[in-house]
Amino acid sequence: FGLYQNPYTYVTFQEIEMLWRNIQNRVREHGYAISNELHRQETNDRNKRTYADYANQIHDKINSLRKDCINLTDGYPEEKMNFLKKRQAEIRKVKEHIHVLEKKLGFDIDTVLKNDYTEHTMNSLVHDVRSLEHLVRTLLYRVQQELELLDGTDISPTEMQEIRSSFLFL
Repeated sequence: FGLYQNPYTYVTFQEIEMLWRNIQNRVREHGYAISNELHRQETNDRNKRTYADYANQIHDKINSLRKDCINLTDGYPEEKMNFLKKRQAEIRKVKEHIHVLEKKLGFDIDTVLKNDYTEHTMNSLVHDVRSLEHLVRTLLYRVQQELELLDGTDISPTEMQEIRSSFLFL
């Protein structure tokens, strides 16, 4: 512009150019900060989705195991005992998956607690597994008592099954 002095203002062009450079630097810095925040949010969202996928799979497995155990009514006590022991092994695998989810994936607490993609927190999964373990232990104890009862009597497993089935229709 060629003007270095304006009689209508005390601000010089050098001051305006310096202010303009400062504004441009701040806009550039703000752009970097926004870009970094966007990257952080995208990573956090990806982690939330990954956690949700694992948590939902684990929860579905826990529910499946629970239904299997609750629906266990028929069969000989030995079969029930073997069935429940297999379920105990599966529960151990589920616990390992929870441990992997908790430790290996390295999610921060916000990923687990404030997750829009699942309703299952680590605490709820651990609680569900513990209650399932308790259910299986209780059922094992009952089957073990049934086996001891059968060993102490002269009733065959077939006769015991007939007696049991006769009570089902009451």
